[in-house]
Amino acid sequence: MVNIFGYKVLLEADYSDRSSLHYLCSGLVDKYCITEVYNKLNAPCDIPLLLQIPTFNVHDKDDRLKVLEEYSINTSSLDYEGRSAVHYAALSGSPTLLSYTVSEYRLNASQPDYKGVVPLALACMSGSINAVECIMNTTDIDINITCTEGKTPLHYSCRCVNVDLSQYLIEVQDSDINITDNNELNALDHSARGGNMKLVQYLINNNHQLPLTSSVLIQAVRSTKLSLIKLLVNEYKLDPQVKAGNGIQAVHYAAEVGAIDVLEYLVKDCGCDLDEVDEARNMNVCHYSTLNGQFSFIKYIIKNYPQYTSLLHSTNVNDTLPIHTACESGATQLVTFLIDVMKCDVTTENKDGSTCVTWACSSGNLDLLKLLIEQYNLNRKIFSIPSSPEMAVLSGHVHILEWLRQEYHINVVSFKKGVLPFHAALCNNLNCLKHLLNNYSFDINATDPTNDTKSTLLHIACQEGHVALVLYLTSLPQCDHLVEEHQLDLTIKDYNGMAPVHVACEEGSLNIVKYIIDHSPLSLDMTDSFGRTPLLIAAFSKNLPIIRYLNSKNCNISILDDKGFNIIHISAKEGSLDILRFFIDGGYCNPDITDTSG
Repeated sequence: MVNIFGYKVLLEADYSDRSSLHYLCSGLVDKYCITEVYNKLNAPCDIPLLLQIPTFNVHDKDDRLKVLEEYSINTSSLDYEGRSAVHYAALSGSPTLLSYTVSEYRLNASQPDYKGVVPLALACMSGSINAVECIMNTTDIDINITCTEGKTPLHYSCRCVNVDLSQYLIEVQDSDINITDNNELNALDHSARGGNMKLVQYLINNNHQLPLTSSVLIQAVRSTKLSLIKLLVNEYKLDPQVKAGNGIQAVHYAAEVGAIDVLEYLVKDCGCDLDEVDEARNMNVCHYSTLNGQFSFIKYIIKNYPQYTSLLHSTNVNDTLPIHTACESGATQLVTFLIDVMKCDVTTENKDGSTCVTWACSSGNLDLLKLLIEQYNLNRKIFSIPSSPEMAVLSGHVHILEWLRQEYHINVVSFKKGVLPFHAALCNNLNCLKHLLNNYSFDINATDPTNDTKSTLLHIACQEGHVALVLYLTSLPQCDHLVEEHQLDLTIKDYNGMAPVHVACEEGSLNIVKYIIDHSPLSLDMTDSFGRTPLLIAAFSKNLPIIRYLNSKNCNISILDDKGFNIIHISAKEGSLDILRFFIDGGYCNPDITDTSG
């Protein structure tokens, strides 16, 4: 225990890497909760502090970093999302704090986090025009820069219903309103999702020529704003019975968010049917509402539409029942109501073998899991497919795993041939992976027991683009017993002879490539089973940023693969004009170079 500003704080971390210090910081409104004690936290103490910067509500915001200095906090460190102090300064919306952070600590105001989100996008979330201007005036960043989800700063602003800022981005900064993200949503869609009628009308009525599609209405339903929905249906004549690309209808989205008034409007005024199912998974309104724990919504359906009570006993395409999805939501009151009152069958399995118990494990609600096992006498599913421990790890719920281990004497390391860390790596569950590797004697260089690819944890993290996992796996000196016993091999190869650096180049993760090369310089020109170096693989993937980086590290650009092709041949074959220009115009390669066949 330590005493901070009169608060007694326990510095032991829970299974989410949060101590009571983290939670205390979350609730502070007018005081700083900072400590120099680092070693009792699984995460450095500056990380949780930086996470809480936007929650501080004080008049002297500009003195924040000076307070950090007094406590010797490392302001250049990154959290597990790859965010530094400048990211959180941007999210705070304070231009003075932004300027101070960048100038005093030489932090990059254009640096993306691990998901490609730049400070500009976070400033747009804050709604501060001044913060956005500060970044635009001090960097050469593209106003239409996108994150890995394809979202632009304008998308973030519209989603956070920042009307004035969105107008500023369009009219002053000339943001492209026609860009769509990876889900094919544009600025109008994001505005409708935010539920702001004024912003939606601005985008529709000011000659922006944005297509007024059914997607806008779907997003408005998800916002739960009935007035906006009525506007789109009555004034702009959008069809309320429209289907999204996956066949999900407006009534399904109303059920998902538990919007009873929206459902009533869609059914009574628009003639939508409650018993409709989507096209992709054959799910009805009861599936969607129970999936999100909408207890009041379910009770409303039963009371006002008793003819649809049978939907509670219907299955989707995978034989999943609403009782299963209710358990997945972790809503105990809803689950017990469905079992005790509506007499839903709690013992059934779907086609994958999942039951109420395994779904409860994925919800993270330990009390619900205990209730199902102890009161309703359900099978614990310890060694089934899927098993309870696997579902807990896949969902990142360490406390569920630990309860199962202690209660049923599970050997975590030997369980299913050591599969648990691979599940954690695949699903990007860093806290869970850390817990497994820090507390149990897993072989860090073991290969995936579920297939024959010979992929290690590092291969999987590189393949999936999980930057934080790669940083952790390559920084294991913090885990003394692992370093002494195992030593992570950064050059180990899978069944294709691909080392982690090859996988990272193929998947296009520049941050991961940089980190591996920095920690294993020999990886720079390492070849796979096909004679391909990281450079040649990046050429096949048409990834110019990675190629620029590898070239800056003086990689060998003359190496030929097993087919006798070099970087120029591969780039020409793949039609990569920008890569060809980079090497030829830069004088790095002879454009007339021949392959092995001449």
